[in-house]
Amino acid sequence: MVSPMFREATIALAEKFDIQMHKDVYHKKYLEGKHMVVATTDNVPINQQVQGNKGVGKGKHRGHRTIFPASLFTGEKPGRNT
Repeated sequence: MVSPMFREATIALAEKFDIQMHKDVYHKKYLEGKHMVVATTDNVPINQQVQGNKGVGKGKHRGHRTIFPASLFTGEKPGRNT
């Protein structure tokens, strides 16, 4: 998971299921070595950026990634990564 911030509930779930977390803004480097990506933010431009980076990188997944764009709205101020 990549996000500039994580909620306590998200951290608890990530720890429970041994999910790696990166406190950072999105960079295409996070797609390296990934075959499946889920872009779930309340920031449509970020989701589109992730989708646009589908073919970047090296290795066997270059250009063969499945990226699921999704918008997650939490009721908080739109446009913030959540």
